[in-house]
Amino acid sequence: MAHSRCLAAVALLLCAGLLATPAAFAQSTGLIFIAPMRVVFGPNDQSQKVTITNRKNQAMTYSLSLLNSTMGPDGVLTEAPVDSPHAADRMLRFMPQDFSLQPGDRQSIRMLVRRPEGLASGDYFTHLLIKETPLTGKFITSLTDVTQPNKAGFEVTTLVENAIPVMVQHGAISSSLAFNAFDPASTTREKLGLTFTRTGNAMAVAYVRVITPAGVDVTTPRTLRLYRSLDAYTIKLERTDAGQKYAGPATVLITENSQANAKVLQQAAISIPFIAPTE
Repeated sequence: MAHSRCLAAVALLLCAGLLATPAAFAQSTGLIFIAPMRVVFGPNDQSQKVTITNRKNQAMTYSLSLLNSTMGPDGVLTEAPVDSPHAADRMLRFMPQDFSLQPGDRQSIRMLVRRPEGLASGDYFTHLLIKETPLTGKFITSLTDVTQPNKAGFEVTTLVENAIPVMVQHGAISSSLAFNAFDPASTTREKLGLTFTRTGNAMAVAYVRVITPAGVDVTTPRTLRLYRSLDAYTIKLERTDAGQKYAGPATVLITENSQANAKVLQQAAISIPFIAPTE
């Protein structure tokens, strides 16, 4: 399968992993359950575990591999070069790589890391790509009841892909995320364009709000994650219903996390122009 389709699967699953915080470190679609949804090897960690549960109504086969990607200035994931200095695949081993599960069964995947001599401090990144196909080679989807004669039904052969981020940290880790500028070119009535910068040797993570002087959210608060490969990023934040109608002074508020008493990392003033609704 082409890497472009692999990365599309990664982007869909990691919508919460790259630029937003997942609601929980597990993913349940009713068909497959993966936990955790983000694997992080701390500087002293040598092993981690991932559990996959088959929640379909038929036996499935699974094939696991590693997929390196990088985040561009537009926030889109693309395939990383083979010699990418920040790729973690060369340090990782995992087992098993191929297995089958009956409905309701689960499999634990043991992941091991071996950091090479002379590795520079920082974080290194890859994805664990999980491909699943029916053990019989076909999904059976029932319109009524395909187990009964003369009942409607159909069969399709499908390859389903999921992916979770895997990060390996080494040595002293430091990073920061900062607001850089308001971007009028990417701002619409529905979106607010803001540029952020990252410094340090690791992914930068912070919680971002844009509020009016009265404390009303202009955009939907969210956690941003800027990968080590990305030094600057212009993001289009979703404007709230109140934010779509608002024009005037506002504050970009960056905190360590979403907790009410979280440490404030930066406050910056911006001016939001009026944008009339489209007819």
